[in-house]
Amino acid sequence: MPINTAQTARRHPGRRSPALAIALVLLVANTAAAQTRPAGTAAATSWAPDRLDSRSDFVQRLTEPHSGLVDGVSLRLAIQSVTAPAGTPQRHLNYWLDRKVNPDRAVSPGSLGPTRYASVLAIARSADCVCYPLGNCILIGRPAWVAAICQEIYGSTAPSGHRGAAAPASDDPIDVDWPMLTTPTEALEIVAGHSADPPRSEASSVASSGPAEALPHDLWPANRWHQISPRIATKLIVGQFVSLSDTSLIDRPFRRAYRFAGQSSLRESLSKIDPDAELKNNRGDVLLDGLPSSHQWYCEQLLVAADNGASDDAANVAAHAATDPLQRLESDTRTFTMNVRNQPVGAVLKGLADRAGVAFEFAPAANPALKQMVSFSAVDQTLWQLVRLILDKASLKIRATADKLHIQPRER
Repeated sequence: MPINTAQTARRHPGRRSPALAIALVLLVANTAAAQTRPAGTAAATSWAPDRLDSRSDFVQRLTEPHSGLVDGVSLRLAIQSVTAPAGTPQRHLNYWLDRKVNPDRAVSPGSLGPTRYASVLAIARSADCVCYPLGNCILIGRPAWVAAICQEIYGSTAPSGHRGAAAPASDDPIDVDWPMLTTPTEALEIVAGHSADPPRSEASSVASSGPAEALPHDLWPANRWHQISPRIATKLIVGQFVSLSDTSLIDRPFRRAYRFAGQSSLRESLSKIDPDAELKNNRGDVLLDGLPSSHQWYCEQLLVAADNGASDDAANVAAHAATDPLQRLESDTRTFTMNVRNQPVGAVLKGLADRAGVAFEFAPAANPALKQMVSFSAVDQTLWQLVRLILDKASLKIRATADKLHIQPRER
């Protein structure tokens, strides 16, 4: 309940009320803090997310079992194969990609899993990037850029750079969608107005508070964020233009809280990679004060091993261990994203057989077809769908026996 300090003071003339004294102390403290911060910089602790919590829906999605194979597809498509699986919008994961990283570059991280976060991490590393989960969103980009964004959100002082827009007054989570060719200023409008389709002619007015500076003109791809903090969303949009001239950002520690079981076992390993890092217990949380790379490593330890069950690989193999190889292949529910260019049919089939845990035997008469070069792209396809695709391209067929699958040429 708010206290009316003016009324309290009038009831006791000549004597300062305790409430007023507290208010004055807070005013002095806040004024001093404002004077020590760079102009245009808000106190990071006033709105930064409290913790990464194993009980949250976001972390539950990050640690869902996941497996797959990504070979030769674009970085954006590879990320979206994990964060936005086809036909399951309820499993959507928010992500934000550094605009200085080419989203169309081909990546081949190979086998993915065992969790969704592990898969995103493998894809990021194949593009020489790092990733870090913050504010219900996975940040993916250059190490220095990810460090800069973390400093903007969690650090005691924000790095110099583009001031962007004032933070929204409310921080209730919102859904954000914008279409293809949206500009950064329009993206800010959407966040500020909670609107899925703002008037395109009003790009110059970013909410009532307006931007501190106009953002550079750019044309962005379509994007969707589910239940994201408007303040985080604003920081991410403006953060695409953050200055990286301060090279010390990557070596500047910040503090964040984590709430997971079994964190004490990580203390010794963390001290080896960051001797200056500090872990402190705080009412069920563990506060990590360390370098950006230390926080990334810490999240990897917490999110890569699936606590809610075995990986899809193990589950599929165990579930069908007693069935014949064709049934095992047909009932494998894992999906894969592949972009194969000029590879021998036999080599591709062998790779899929190894993934399925079944034995293929190639008939001598199939050798000419197996040497053919094949090219195709496939998104979210099961192993059986991929095998059938290749068999059709090479005019081959399968004959099943008790312990293996025989690949033979089709009769003409």
